[in-house]
Amino acid sequence: MTSIPQSFLDSFKAEFGDEYRFRWSFKTRSFHLEQKVGRAALSPSFIDAADDQSIRARDGYALVLTLQPGDRMPCPGGCGLDLKVPVFTFKAVTCPRCKWLGRDGSYPVGYFPFSESLMDYLKYLDPKRGGQRRVVADADKRTRDAEEDRMKNISRQGEGALYDAYNRIAGIESVGFTGRERAWDRT
Repeated sequence: MTSIPQSFLDSFKAEFGDEYRFRWSFKTRSFHLEQKVGRAALSPSFIDAADDQSIRARDGYALVLTLQPGDRMPCPGGCGLDLKVPVFTFKAVTCPRCKWLGRDGSYPVGYFPFSESLMDYLKYLDPKRGGQRRVVADADKRTRDAEEDRMKNISRQGEGALYDAYNRIAGIESVGFTGRERAWDRT
């Protein structure tokens, strides 16, 4: 799939204007959302049709995000493995084969169908609408929540160790049940 529904492009343009564009990348086999940041910097004669960076430099655009055309994609590391792409969010996906080969193997990817959900996500990220502030606030909240969970876990481990060792710490002797005494053992 290398085309975007015209109805989505029309609503996108009405919402964001001409500042952004979608472009199909033949190299990565994905859609690139790009933002106009300046004038063209390269002469068209130096452009490789498969080099996304030189195309953006030629046209004066910067990459905002990459959208997969479906919920599966070939590994960007080139190992040939097919990776599952998270739907309705962007997350780091780790390629087990790349990890095994000693590479980082972690790639931020996401799949959004060209619909209102994608439009809402792009509005959420839009810096002109406070997107950067929201993203930072969300990251800070996730960090605080992770730290609270870590501290609760440490506290629970300490309480568990205290409960396990309470009798020894308090000086309470432990006597276990040895069973009934047999009649022939008494003599």
